[in-house]
Amino acid sequence: MIKTDVTIGQIKGVTLLEFGTGEINMRFFNVSEGLKGNGVSMKTTEPRRLGKQPKEPETTTDEWKPQVMMTFSNPESVNVVIEQLQEFKKEFFEK
Repeated sequence: MIKTDVTIGQIKGVTLLEFGTGEINMRFFNVSEGLKGNGVSMKTTEPRRLGKQPKEPETTTDEWKPQVMMTFSNPESVNVVIEQLQEFKKEFFEK
């Protein structure tokens, strides 16, 4: 689930992405006006089995209305995100 304007400790206005319940749907998108690089967009949907994206008709990003978007203009940046998530997984789930 994606929650906006969350307060965590003394930090206000945080956007929180809660993974683990199958409620975050992800899509890829191509660069558009004002953005640098291509990316991944996310929004909250109905819960479903983890790892199963619902079959939805093709839509534009404007029509799909994502809540969070990440853009990548350098493939090495994608590798860094993947490596950091792998380290996170080792640290918190594989001990």
